[in-house]
Amino acid sequence: MSGRCKLLAALACVFTLNITAFQRSYWSPRQRVPVEARAYSSQISTLSTDGPFAYTFREGDATSLLSSLVVGKPPTPLLPKEGDGYYRPTPPDVPHFYANNLLQSPCTNWKRETSVMFDAEFGMELIVALPYLYSRHLQCFKTSVISLPGTRSLYFFVQSHAGTRTHRIAQNRFVCCSLSQIHVPILPKHNYAPPPLKQHYQNNHFIFAKPLLVITNKYQTEWGSDPMNFIPVETLGSLVDMLSPYYTIVYNRPTDAIAGDNSELLVFGDIEMLRKKNTTILLADLWQSTREKWGKAMGEELTFNLFQLWLYANADKYISVQGGNSVLTSYMAGKNGTVIVYSRAGNELHHNSIGTWYTEFSNATVVDVHDTVSLVREVASRYIPDAAVATRITRALPPPPKLFLRQPWGKMVPRYTETPQESGG
Repeated sequence: MSGRCKLLAALACVFTLNITAFQRSYWSPRQRVPVEARAYSSQISTLSTDGPFAYTFREGDATSLLSSLVVGKPPTPLLPKEGDGYYRPTPPDVPHFYANNLLQSPCTNWKRETSVMFDAEFGMELIVALPYLYSRHLQCFKTSVISLPGTRSLYFFVQSHAGTRTHRIAQNRFVCCSLSQIHVPILPKHNYAPPPLKQHYQNNHFIFAKPLLVITNKYQTEWGSDPMNFIPVETLGSLVDMLSPYYTIVYNRPTDAIAGDNSELLVFGDIEMLRKKNTTILLADLWQSTREKWGKAMGEELTFNLFQLWLYANADKYISVQGGNSVLTSYMAGKNGTVIVYSRAGNELHHNSIGTWYTEFSNATVVDVHDTVSLVREVASRYIPDAAVATRITRALPPPPKLFLRQPWGKMVPRYTETPQESGG
């Protein structure tokens, strides 16, 4: 081999190694989007989001980025193409319903299809299936899902959705997605990207005279036993009295409007108490009025989940309880929002999932508390704008109880209890 050929071969080898190093250092495994490209996401107003993983760029942006870095100038943002927008139903005769421009598909050349069938619990669907499919979508794979009726609005980005599953079932392991179970200390780094639900569904309709604050609660059997993760009626009344001067409060407790799972809904005295106070909007009443207003014109497109996303997208402050609603509110709070979650039982407690990686669903602040005293204290200190009032409330509270986490043995549910004797300690 001549000296010139050897020199060219050496240069080709060095160039290949440099390109490989560039790909390793600038390529994000979570989304397959170059790190530098994220710095320019704010220039694309129609594609910017509140979520940490929702930056959407078209195929070919990596090439554009590389050439731009070589000549020392930022890449030119690509504008959305017409005709490749996502699913987002609009109520009839309501101009400018949505607050943000319609998000656009990041791809022009699609790869083979990724399909998932999912009928596990609602919270598991939000943690396991939804981020997996959105990450595949960002990698330009066609996506399809078979789930329960009324879940199309969650999967706004998929090419195909079939709501043919009839009932949610209890599952602990999953083979469909990048996350095999939900009780983990950290989220996956590959094939996992929560979609920007808040930005997609923010609107100009569900706006009230005072800032919107949503309280979600539940009262149902849990793991075949009595209710454990619920805000008691007395505490709920105190929270409403404390917050109603500053916020429009919407209260949501699951009813038969949501697809059933293995839990049995039980009678609770919350609705009667709130109707008597008359300072809170019941989400069930708001859902009924929305159906009366738009149900006939929108038909099957107006689902409870779509309505719930419309409402939640306009709220930045939430009070929730352990379960699927705490996951959904963590999606919907956004980077400027806060979710305070009351949890007394569940495997989430062993990994502190709520207090650690729930924030990754939308960059929200998520606070996990385990007793009603701490719940009231956090709500007062974080949500009451009058510092003097907040201080007066927190100083009047008794000290929180000492709690002990019962370790799981077999199928025993981990639970916070107020004495070592109750927890088996």
